[in-house]
Amino acid sequence: LSADDTLKASDGDVCPENAARPEDPAYIIYTSGSTGTPKGVMIENHSVTSLIFQKGLPFTPAADDIWSMCHSSAFDFSVWEMYGALLTGGTVVVVPRSRAADPSVLKEERVTRLSLTPTAFYALADEMLASEKALPELKSVVFGGEALQARYVNMWKRAIPEADLYNMYGPTETTVDCAALHLTRAYRDDEPIPIGKACRNMQLLLLKDDLTEAAPGETGELCVRGSGLAAGYFADAEKT
Repeated sequence: LSADDTLKASDGDVCPENAARPEDPAYIIYTSGSTGTPKGVMIENHSVTSLIFQKGLPFTPAADDIWSMCHSSAFDFSVWEMYGALLTGGTVVVVPRSRAADPSVLKEERVTRLSLTPTAFYALADEMLASEKALPELKSVVFGGEALQARYVNMWKRAIPEADLYNMYGPTETTVDCAALHLTRAYRDDEPIPIGKACRNMQLLLLKDDLTEAAPGETGELCVRGSGLAAGYFADAEKT
């Protein structure tokens, strides 16, 4: 657009009609390619709103929340950070990745909601304990992307018990997360932390090779369905 076009678009008191539909694509984020060639995951508008506004969410985003965005928009963790704030009237603070584990930044910006991979969380926990900095504004920390070590969870809960911790799980194809666990108890340092139960907008099924449901104690493949499921892979009908 030229400068003239921009001025014309802003003339008048009537807002332009919102032509976006719930089934329209909100974004495409590519998988890491760990199981082959990276695939472009197409997520629709309704799946994003379903994630943020789902009933039974472990925490309730609010207009006075300040979210730290320290992940690339090419990584689906950023969906939590951007839309968790923007869809609820909150604030997004863009933090350089090099300072994601710097408690001084979080304290200065009065961050209330934090999303981290476990690796980044470990670095932050070490820095917090070494500097003895408090984060009085922090309400919750959400983990995802890899397995979580109980040792660091226990360390954090002893040092900063006010901030709730949530272990969340989900591939890009499920709009960031499909399972969540509120970490309320102490764990043995060598104890594996589970991914939790299905989010309210999703359903988890453990299926055997013949697609029948696995019984307790049996091994199966985790299958997911629900409103957060992706529309498919971009320009790849076969894999979709």
